[in-house]
Amino acid sequence: MKQKILFICLCFVFVTYSYAQQPLSLKEVVQLVLNNNYDIRIKDFGKQIAANENTLANAGGMPRVRILSDLRYGLQGIQDPTSVATGILHSVGITPKIQTDWILFGSKRVRNAKTALETKENGSNLEYQLTVESSLIAAITLYYQGLLLLDKQKIIKSLLERSKKDWQSSKLQFEQGNISGYDYNQKESALWSDSSNYLTTIIQIDQLYTQLKKVCAIEDTIPIAIQGQLPNEFPVYNYQNLKSTVTQNNYRLRLESSYLHLKQLDTEIKRANRKPLIALSNQFFTDFQYIESKFTDVNFATNIRFFIGLSMSWTLWDAGKTKGIIRSAELNYEQESLNKEKMEHDIFNELHKTYKAYGWRKQMLDVKEKSLEAVKYNFELLDKRYKKGLTNGFEYFQAKKSYEKAYSEVLVARNQVMMQELELIRMSGGILDFVN
Repeated sequence: MKQKILFICLCFVFVTYSYAQQPLSLKEVVQLVLNNNYDIRIKDFGKQIAANENTLANAGGMPRVRILSDLRYGLQGIQDPTSVATGILHSVGITPKIQTDWILFGSKRVRNAKTALETKENGSNLEYQLTVESSLIAAITLYYQGLLLLDKQKIIKSLLERSKKDWQSSKLQFEQGNISGYDYNQKESALWSDSSNYLTTIIQIDQLYTQLKKVCAIEDTIPIAIQGQLPNEFPVYNYQNLKSTVTQNNYRLRLESSYLHLKQLDTEIKRANRKPLIALSNQFFTDFQYIESKFTDVNFATNIRFFIGLSMSWTLWDAGKTKGIIRSAELNYEQESLNKEKMEHDIFNELHKTYKAYGWRKQMLDVKEKSLEAVKYNFELLDKRYKKGLTNGFEYFQAKKSYEKAYSEVLVARNQVMMQELELIRMSGGILDFVN
């Protein structure tokens, strides 16, 4: 019964992850994120809305032309001057008008408002880029972690296949009485352990694919897989060059600069409100009138008029309200300036920490890879001796566990180096260049 259960478990392990999948490369994953990710698509609408509002603001500094029209109908009781008879006077009039307004002095308000909308559009674009950046970082991280798990799965699968052959061989030898029950149980335990490890990697890969499908906005019922090569070499970065690139390209810093510019413009707009506003206005209209009564003949009247003038608006005193509004805007600008300074301080501290961690992780990876080479050589040597019966099972299985552990440590170290590199790329604003 025990052997049947073991056979069923092995069949389950080897079949569970064998369903057909369409492997995705890194570029295909990136394209899916750019096309499907909901956060990116939502931010794209925000970018379009900001661009549209900026376009509408172009009309602020131009003359405004309006067409107006009045329609009138009147009734008036009248008396015939030659008799006591009375009657009703009917009158109908229509007055079409063309009206123009144009701000002549005080247009700085309009220009500042227009610049503010341009800055908002730029900020909306930066927010979109930040969303793209964070979504791509999440997808790339999952992609590389998936490749690491697939690499780990290959090693565990090869060890499992070896354990399966050893168990089948020992089962026959045990039935023939050539080995003890202790040796047989050791190999059976090794098979169970390798089966468990292999199944664990299957579960981990499946969970990772679920997260990747969420970032790519793919239905969870659709099976996916990934393919690609892990980087074997990692570049050497210069800290001063990184610092200069971060200063120019970091999306968070650029967005904070956009917010600071908005606060500055708001202050200038508030200050401009204290100055007089002078606008040129003119009207051109024609009045058509029709008059009729039983005592008079039908009359038509036409009147053409044109007006031009200047209008001025200037608040001389409002009990300090305008002054208080300006002071609040100045304080908001000073606060935002301090926020930008703090962000720069935090980002460059983070850059220095990440840069150092990247160097240390690279050195640790070199050590782990050399350690793996030594452990692998020792394991292969003991494997040959074990098959010849020159060493005991305990020593062999300890070497096998050491090999599995050393290989896992290399994968962990490689993952840490890649994560630090991605962080440096993200801070430098170069994630799109990296994937291209």
